[in-house]
Order: sequence, then structure tokens, then C-alpha cells
Amino acid sequence: MLGKLTFLLILLVITDTKDAIARNDSFCHSDLSEEIEEIIAESKSGVRWGIMIQSQTSDEVVYERNSDEFFIPASNVKLFTSAVALTQLDSDFEITTPIYQQGNPPRLEGLNITGQGDPSLTTSDLEKLATTLKESGVEEIDTVILETGYFSQPYLNSTWEWEDVYAFYGSPANSLILDENSVNLTLTPTTVGEAVNKDWENAIAASQWDVESNVITTPAESDSNLNLRGQLGTAEIYLSGELPEDREEAVWGLAIPNPDHYFRDTLLATLGEKGIQVRNIEFSEGSSERGEEMMRFNSPPLSELLEKVNLESNNLYAESLLRIFIAESPEEDMEVMEESLTGLGINSDHYHFADGSGLSRRNLVTPSAIAQLLKNISLTEAEDIFRSSLPVAGVSGTLENRFQDTPLEGNLQAKTGTMTGISALSGYVELPNYQPLVFSLMVNHYQVSASEKREMMDNILVLLSRLEEC
Repeated sequence: MLGKLTFLLILLVITDTKDAIARNDSFCHSDLSEEIEEIIAESKSGVRWGIMIQSQTSDEVVYERNSDEFFIPASNVKLFTSAVALTQLDSDFEITTPIYQQGNPPRLEGLNITGQGDPSLTTSDLEKLATTLKESGVEEIDTVILETGYFSQPYLNSTWEWEDVYAFYGSPANSLILDENSVNLTLTPTTVGEAVNKDWENAIAASQWDVESNVITTPAESDSNLNLRGQLGTAEIYLSGELPEDREEAVWGLAIPNPDHYFRDTLLATLGEKGIQVRNIEFSEGSSERGEEMMRFNSPPLSELLEKVNLESNNLYAESLLRIFIAESPEEDMEVMEESLTGLGINSDHYHFADGSGLSRRNLVTPSAIAQLLKNISLTEAEDIFRSSLPVAGVSGTLENRFQDTPLEGNLQAKTGTMTGISALSGYVELPNYQPLVFSLMVNHYQVSASEKREMMDNILVLLSRLEEC
């Protein structure tokens, strides 16, 4: 009888322990591994997990799994691009676009716009230029020179997938960027069985595309099924599928195929609206005789540029910053990244980068390298700007809708990363009963939906909120 009672007591203790964890009670870090492994065990065969969780202030590793193996990191590459930006550039650095003039109103002999890769330039900036010229009495310009040679690399990264370069998130990074080199195409339903309406956000950008649409309006409450396919090496796109009549609209964000021509054509249209005649306009790799600087456009400071990179995960901003490093450095191509990262104590054997945004599937990095970067950048003067650029759990950016109503809301800052079959999340977490941690979670080759995989990653991180020193 006593033996049976003892067994029942032991069983109750075990049950109570598991129930305590389920009730979100604290547990020792020695139990963390078992809890994480239980979550990972739910993954399908073939899924690769890479995890590094360690103290922010020491070398203590709280949990690791395949931490020194390569994974495709997706947008976690932006963490490295941001760190290099803060080591290569001043915190108040701004990207400038100077504009020079030769001659005097009402007729200028020349107008020179020198592009230096500012991704924040918009059509409204060109309208300000046209207004300034008009108010100074300019009526005619003999030659407009658009300098496009600041970035020497091809506009498009050769390692990006073809379907990505049609989308707004694959917009090319050139020296004279305008409106983020993207445009929206809106489809709206009409009558059942009839073709949908197509409405371009910008007629000048739309003129670069040759669109064939076979999208049909379908009955209310039917499934929406839209597909976009590009023709390799051309500006031809094919739309097909169905759009229910009770859906208000469907918006496609597309990259502009020829951004130099988009800048040129928009500038000419804007000047023409002010009655300023341009006799000739041409592109130039560079010019030794630009004339007198009449005005310049300045981007937001680096701190705000990095918020676009990390909070919004903007690929174009990341690629522009990388190309600026390369343009301003005596090093060749990606060597500037390696030199800066070595200075931050990151082993070059633990990463290989093909771009600055993470859109390339040739990017490779280990979870331990990301964790080391997070730790080491926090020891520099750049820590505040770096961390403030990261999304906050349940509050901002790409984490605004994650970790809500959990202990991590407002206490976790991290960079997301998502591609087909790939998910990543790396950053910092402040815990109520445990030391501050840095972490990097990466999953490759998963076969479930992105939301399911994010839920598994989030569950692992929520476990950390229950850690206590034991």
C-alpha cells in the first residue's frame, strides 16, 4: 500500500511540474533544452533548425542547435548590413543628391543631377526642383545631364531569383532612384464573367510594362486566385486567375524595369508642367565640369535609413547602403563587408554574403555569427541606433502583430527573415527573472505554412520569459 502511495505521490509531482510549466510558471535554464526539443520535434522530416541563445554579457550558452552550421538567413542579412553601415558611416550621415547649373536664367546651358543612390527620393522632390527653377526665372535648359555612374555594379543582383525581380521588393538599386523604383498595379472586379479593370498608380512607370491580363471577375464569396508571370529578359508580364466581385481590389507592387528612364521621363514631365523647355537630356557616368551647385536633396539621417532597413525590412534601402559602402571604399565588392565585420570580431568562416538585403539564396550564415554580431555591436557606441532600428515585439515594424499579450511584448527586439521554406528571427530579449539574452533562430527547408513555422519559433522564445536563475 505504501509503495503504491509513493508511486502516486511521485506521479502527482511529475504531473504538477508539467502543469506548472503549462501554467507559465518559471523553470530553471537546465530544463530549457527539453522544452525546446519538444517544440522542434513537431517539425516534419527534413526541416533544419539552427539556434543560438546566449548571454548578452558573457560567453554562457543557454541553448544551441547546429549553431556553427550554415543556413540561408533571408532578411537577417540586414543585421550585418546595418552593423557595417554604423562602422563605415557617421551616425548623422545623409545621402546627398547635388544639382548643378551652368549659365543664368532665363536660359541655362546645363543642369546636372548627380545621383548617389538615395532611395528616399520621390517625384515630389523633382517637383520642388522644377518650382525652384521656375521661381528663379528659368524658361529653357539646353542640356540636362543625369549622372548615373556612382554605382558601378549592375542594377540587379545576378543571384536573385527571376520572379523576385518583378516584385516591388526586388526593385533595382541604381544611382538615381525615384519612388523606390516601384509602382502599384490595382485590379478591381467588374461584372461576373468579365475581365477585371487595371489601374496603374503612375502612367510614366506603366509605360515601361507590356501587360497581358486574363483575370476574370467571379461570383461573390468565391476564392481569389491571382497569378503573375514575367517573361524572362523582357518587360512583359502575364496576369491570370479570378477575382471575386465582392472584393474591393487587389494590389500588385511591381519593380520598374528601367529606373534610369523612369527618372528621366518623370523629370521631363515635371519640368514641362512648369513650362520649362529642355532641348536635350542625356546620361553620363561622370562629369568634371558640372557648374555651380544650385541646390541638393538630402536623405534622412542614417538612423532613419536603418529603420527603413530593419523595421520595414526594405530591401532597396539595404542594397543602396551596401552599394554606397562599396562606392566609397577602396575595397572591391563585398570585401568591405568582410573588413568591417572582422573589426567587429565576426569570423569570416561563418558567413558568405551575395547581397545586402537577404533576397539572394546564396547568402549563408551561422546562428553563432549572428549572436556574436548582436553581442559585439552592443559594446560599441552604435548600440542605441542599431537597437532602435529593430522591430519591437507586439509594438512595431514586422513584429507588430507577433508576441502580443505575452511577456515578451515590448521586451524583445529582433529582425525577421522570411522566404519560401525559410524563416529567421534574431535579436535581443529582456527577461523578468533572467539575464538579458541574444538569440538567433533559423529554419530552412520547412514544408508547412510560414505562419505555422513562425508560431513554433515564437513558442520557443516565449519559453525564455519563464527562465529563472537556479
